[in-house]
Amino acid sequence: MKKFLWKEVIQNKLPWVFIISILLMPLILHVYNSQQEDLTYERMSQNLQVEQDTLNMHQEMIRYQKEIDPDFDANDRYDQLLLDANQTLMQWKNKLHQNNYFFAREALNLYQSYQSIENLPKFFPILGDRQDELLIQQERAEIMQAYNFPYLMEDYPTLSVNYLVQLADWMFGIYTAVAILLLFAFRMYRVQHPQFDFILISPIKRQQVIRFDQHLLMLAMAVVVFIYAIVSSLVLTMTGWKFLWYPIILSGRFSSLLMPVWQIILVKLAVWLGLLTGMAWLAQLFAGFIRTKDLNFIALFLLLFILQIFAKGDVWNPLSYFFDLNNQLLSVQAWVIISLSLSVFVVWLIYSHSSLLTMTYQYLYRSRQRKEQLAKKIHCTFLPSWINFELTKLLRHSYVKRVLWILLVGLGVAYFFIYFKSTHAEEEFRDYLENQVSYYQDKVVEMTNTVELIYLQSHTMYNDEFKQRKNKEQRFKEWYQEQYPADFESIESIKSTFENSLSYYQIALDKLNQGNFDQTTLIQFRERYYLDEQENLKQGHGSAEKPLLAGQAQNILIKENNLKPLLLGNLLLDQYHPYYGNRAEQSQWDHSMVHSLYIFFENHLHLIGIVLLFIVLFASISEEVSPLPHLDFLFLQPRKRQNLYLSKLFYNIIAMFMLLVTGMLTFMGLAMIFGGLGQFNYPIAEFVPDVLGQSPNSHAIYASGSHLYFQMVEISQVVFRVLILLIPIVLFMLSFGLFLSIWLKHRFIVVSLIIVLCCVGYYLSRQFIAFDLISYFPFLYLNAFSVADGWLAQQANVPQLNALTGVGVLISWSILLSLAGWGSFRIRWERTRNHGNSIKKY
Repeated sequence: MKKFLWKEVIQNKLPWVFIISILLMPLILHVYNSQQEDLTYERMSQNLQVEQDTLNMHQEMIRYQKEIDPDFDANDRYDQLLLDANQTLMQWKNKLHQNNYFFAREALNLYQSYQSIENLPKFFPILGDRQDELLIQQERAEIMQAYNFPYLMEDYPTLSVNYLVQLADWMFGIYTAVAILLLFAFRMYRVQHPQFDFILISPIKRQQVIRFDQHLLMLAMAVVVFIYAIVSSLVLTMTGWKFLWYPIILSGRFSSLLMPVWQIILVKLAVWLGLLTGMAWLAQLFAGFIRTKDLNFIALFLLLFILQIFAKGDVWNPLSYFFDLNNQLLSVQAWVIISLSLSVFVVWLIYSHSSLLTMTYQYLYRSRQRKEQLAKKIHCTFLPSWINFELTKLLRHSYVKRVLWILLVGLGVAYFFIYFKSTHAEEEFRDYLENQVSYYQDKVVEMTNTVELIYLQSHTMYNDEFKQRKNKEQRFKEWYQEQYPADFESIESIKSTFENSLSYYQIALDKLNQGNFDQTTLIQFRERYYLDEQENLKQGHGSAEKPLLAGQAQNILIKENNLKPLLLGNLLLDQYHPYYGNRAEQSQWDHSMVHSLYIFFENHLHLIGIVLLFIVLFASISEEVSPLPHLDFLFLQPRKRQNLYLSKLFYNIIAMFMLLVTGMLTFMGLAMIFGGLGQFNYPIAEFVPDVLGQSPNSHAIYASGSHLYFQMVEISQVVFRVLILLIPIVLFMLSFGLFLSIWLKHRFIVVSLIIVLCCVGYYLSRQFIAFDLISYFPFLYLNAFSVADGWLAQQANVPQLNALTGVGVLISWSILLSLAGWGSFRIRWERTRNHGNSIKKY
């Protein structure tokens, strides 16, 4: 009987596909990396150039200082240390030019020279804020020298220890974990299959069947680990087993950590095992009260998704050790992570061999009869019979219910993602401020040395004049400010600009940390940001882009209407001109109803929902012909033949309308419960065609950098325009599909052809968007959001290409296609008397 269980697994194709995929993974990674360019030389050259610039600046500063003060560095100790550092750097460069990456000794000598300079009684700071970084680099260089390791800085490693680390990310990653979970963690639901009855009457014990399922899961994990171990052994045999101790720097925002390769791989493996067995354990627990595999997976996915959303990066969140392991290793000891992960693995082992899992199998087996009884009762008595007939046919297909569940869950996931971004906006804004503070701190250190060098040069130039000063106690800077105030102010402005910015961002960060970053402060911050960007554009002789001007206009309207400014999100990020696309302070998030709908529509998620509903719910004429010819039976019913076409049409409209409205109301209800209605008059940018923007009475703003006009409108207007376009889009797709189904034989071909024709039609419409009559073609209006925000009208320079025109055009085309379909149906079927022959010919 055990052979029978193994035969069942061996004959299944999916486990073999999984094994082949795991076997190909190292080869695919190797081939891909080998085709990429190795940037080790370029990156190391850039690092050495930074060190060379630092040494050159200090040599100049010493030279000028000696001209001013002959007693400075009288024994030439400073000069000697800089000379030693330069010689070390030259040796380093020579090795690099020879593609010799064994320069740990040179790195140590350079860092020791820097430290010796810092220990001098009189010196110019050479380490600055790089002290912690250079300390860990020095520690790494000592290990590299002890093991005689080369420096490896590959982004795309092929046969090196970095390749093993990258391969561990692939093989011990989320994709392999989910694949194993789907293949082997839900095997308890096999008891609902009639095949399980045969197993029960066999001599094999039920407990052995349960353990066999768990052993398959363990075997799948062992296969992945075994393949990784084989590949690692081959690589280490070629490069040397000592590379397991190769030190790798794990860098975080404020700290770094040095870890050997073997420890990193071990932590990744332990976390992967812990996460996979933890998810399998949760799936087994959920099976105790969830009777279907689909709902179990959805519940598991939602739980993990919500956990990751609300506890992202938290120490107690196990997913943070999987998705953000490097940062977690900076705060949690590696042995603690390994111990916790392996403890989860042990708990799963104990549970999978306990009687609790046996009770779960018994519960699922007993629920099979109830499931079979419920399957016979799938019908909707509150609907008309002709709609109920079509709906019942569809709901008997398991994939229909799965897709509908996926759509419902997808709506919830989409909203909770928006909710997460909104509630975590302050954290992202804090990250941005911290990055700005760090950036300006570096610039202040850099400019301090630059300004000091300029003063030394000026001191040398005016040294004779300075010696004749009346006040002998007066220092050079004081004298220079008194004699040459304009030059002094110009020199100080080099550093003061960065110091002022540093002070401003530091104060903003302190206010945010203290909870004093109120609405007024946010508006002032945004105004300051946009003014700074405008000044940068002037200095760079650039032209103002649309997002910058829109942000300034938005701030004015927010202040005038006393609105609450939003902190983060994408309401101003321009998907067509991605200027400032990576600026966190430029974006805005809010989880209220109106803003959530806007973000939902902006990312075209409504189109994904419409397409999935169309694939699942669309009832065609062709499905009554193939694979089984039902038309003979339907034509024998006491009703007119053309009523079949009308019943299909009205069913499609009613079913799609009901589910589309239900989905939108569900999304809006979630948003209202958790975020309220929102600010309906919040200002956002709308594109304006050139012909309207150039008119005398226009209030549009011209963005010279983007070469387009725009104006500010209320967010509710754009949302309303998209909403009124949804139903006409659905009507057009349904009428188009029903018309084609009269002449095509297979439903799959009809559905696929409709999707392809809509995509091709939209693409061709975009290519010929300058055509005069383009506003009367329906395919452009399928992109409802680009119609609602005026982008397509701006591209076509046609004011008539708007939401109201789109409603009229789509409904008109829907009526024409419906009439054409009704006429085609009459031509194809009404005049045929021999039903059987007609269907055969068809």
